[in-house]
Amino acid sequence: MGGEYLMNEIPTYEQILQRCLDRVPNSIDKRQGSIIYDALAPCCVELAQMYIELAGVYDQVFIDTAVGDSLDALVKQNGVTRKEATKAIRKGEFNMVVPVGSRFSDGTNSYIVISNIEGTNDSRLQCEQAGIVGNSYYGSLTPISFITGLTKAELTDIIDLGDDTETDDALRERYMEVVTAPQFGGNVSDYQNKVKALTGVGGCKVIPIWNGGGTVKLIITNSQYGSTASCGPNTRPNRNGYCTNRTYSYSSWGRSIKYIYISNIYLTSWNKC
Repeated sequence: MGGEYLMNEIPTYEQILQRCLDRVPNSIDKRQGSIIYDALAPCCVELAQMYIELAGVYDQVFIDTAVGDSLDALVKQNGVTRKEATKAIRKGEFNMVVPVGSRFSDGTNSYIVISNIEGTNDSRLQCEQAGIVGNSYYGSLTPISFITGLTKAELTDIIDLGDDTETDDALRERYMEVVTAPQFGGNVSDYQNKVKALTGVGGCKVIPIWNGGGTVKLIITNSQYGSTASCGPNTRPNRNGYCTNRTYSYSSWGRSIKYIYISNIYLTSWNKC
């Protein structure tokens, strides 16, 4: 009986009350206002509420219907965790070198100087609000505290995209990719699942044996499914430590990697030793 209601419908207060009254002998007064009616009615109200809450609990034990913390707990059983929100890193252009720690506002969001770009008056600013909100504004900034000699403050390039917390749907989709495609020993699914778990990565395509035996190439987009940023003379590597058009030595996931090459449009290519 309980399973039927959980799967198909939730009994109403009236249905529960009628079922209880049906169990009372007809020799007893069961009319509204009678002793037995008034004794059963409050219990049936609580039972109806319990069925509603129980149906909600039932939904939280399945990947398809679980949300929030319940979904986090379920996917964690298979080693998958939700990507947290990240803060955008932006380039600020000034007429002078501003002190690290200086704070600015665009009228909606605030930014803090985290480092200066060597050889210029420009600085790297981190949006103090996590998420994609830090990616959209370009233009003049207002210093939150007075800075002597400052006459120009503009927010220009995006160095690192800010990302929102991974949605339930995106987490559920990534989890299903992990459990439906077995990963082992550096196969295609192994690379895809581990790379997609990295902060700032949106899509990943794996090209096995791209440059002969023992090599694999990964074509990766950013979290907005666009091209990854290139590191010019006045920018820095992305939050995973990589610039485009560069080659790096790397070792990860228990496997030795000979080098990483990052193309201008895509993110990485791994060459296994």
